[in-house]
Amino acid sequence: MVFVLLQMAYRRVKVFIYISNQCRDRFKLTKITEKEIEIAFKSPTSLFWKIFAFYRWSRIASALINEKKYDNLIILSTYPAVLLHKLLIKKYNHKYIFDIRDYSMEAFRPFRKRVMSIIEHSTFTTVSSKGYLRWLEASEKIYLNHNATHFDYEVDKQVFFENKDKINITFVGNVRLDGQTRAMMVDMKDSSKYSFGYIGRMLRECDLDNFCSNQGIRHVFKKGVFTDAEKVSIYADVDIVNAVYANHPNHIRLADSTPLPNRVYDTVAFKCPIVASKGTYLAELIEEYNLGFSINGFDRDLEKQFDSYINQFDKKAFLDGCDRFMNVVKKDESILKLKMLKSLKEWDNQ
Repeated sequence: MVFVLLQMAYRRVKVFIYISNQCRDRFKLTKITEKEIEIAFKSPTSLFWKIFAFYRWSRIASALINEKKYDNLIILSTYPAVLLHKLLIKKYNHKYIFDIRDYSMEAFRPFRKRVMSIIEHSTFTTVSSKGYLRWLEASEKIYLNHNATHFDYEVDKQVFFENKDKINITFVGNVRLDGQTRAMMVDMKDSSKYSFGYIGRMLRECDLDNFCSNQGIRHVFKKGVFTDAEKVSIYADVDIVNAVYANHPNHIRLADSTPLPNRVYDTVAFKCPIVASKGTYLAELIEEYNLGFSINGFDRDLEKQFDSYINQFDKKAFLDGCDRFMNVVKKDESILKLKMLKSLKEWDNQ
């Protein structure tokens, strides 16, 4: 967990206070420098000890903040903010930026009420997806902070599926295998036209090799960790971006149905159509901007659904949608930039 860092505020951050689970001790201050304070602990295995660990972290972090008397804070992610709620409201009212990156426990009403209190007492709060308004209440304090990083490449792609006998459906990022992804691969494993690619760091729970071996899935390409500089060449070989998530055919959990993965921004930057799970905010956005299509990974006619999209693919509508979405993102970024500049100026005058 980190006290840290919206891009424009980086120069203003005097110290990062974060938590690490790379330690053999129960708790230990393992790094204290001019710019970093690391609170490390032995990774707990039980829920009780995880709760206790975060509680201990909050006590240590609160003591450090009180001791150092920082002027302002930037809180990254929800759990640290909730744990430091009393400190934030009492001593940093309207003197902190709250950055919400993922769903945590907001479906639980008391927890959501606490989160909304933190939002209302912040200078402003950023979210990485408008889909988060499914589990947050609307607030003038909330601003969009997109995960867009490659819009400067301006890829001019004109050839998509024309005269292609082989189509790859490629996952780029931290590789995971949810239920819909597994079902999709099994349903399409005998296809002579479609193959699957997985490029990036394999998450610990991802058993891609064993799964493919046990299911007799042969048409799979795998590549390990990559750098941002390699994305241009990676996406040059991608036909369809795989953003299929979820472990259930209908009731998709909020943690999967409301985020916007980096891949949707890669879709727009590198001009690669994207496929997502139905019932997600990403699927709504894809439909609105003609960026691709959505499926239920548990369906049993998926090759026909992919064929249908490719046969009806409208290059002009897709490229126009990429431009429209890119313009919306740039507008949101401009609004956030102005808010950040105004807030930093107000902090200087406090």
